[in-house]
Amino acid sequence: MSEAIILIVSPKNGYSHLVADTLENLHFFANSVGYKRCWFHNKRGKKRPHYDINEVDFDRVVEAGAIHVHSYEIINLLKKYYS
Repeated sequence: MSEAIILIVSPKNGYSHLVADTLENLHFFANSVGYKRCWFHNKRGKKRPHYDINEVDFDRVVEAGAIHVHSYEIINLLKKYYS
């Protein structure tokens, strides 16, 4: 089994987007850093599942294992795994 892919972008307007290669990995990781399932976003089923991570938590989430990337890498991951 391959390792989970968890990505995060730099905060903009106070928040970052956290995404993963599977919903299971996304929810598991978000829970492990203290984010509740009810904070999950996937507006209108647009295949953009993510959590908004408060900029105050950004460094802690990266230290926990999320990979800090440019926004185009988030888009590529979402296209690859959720299209």
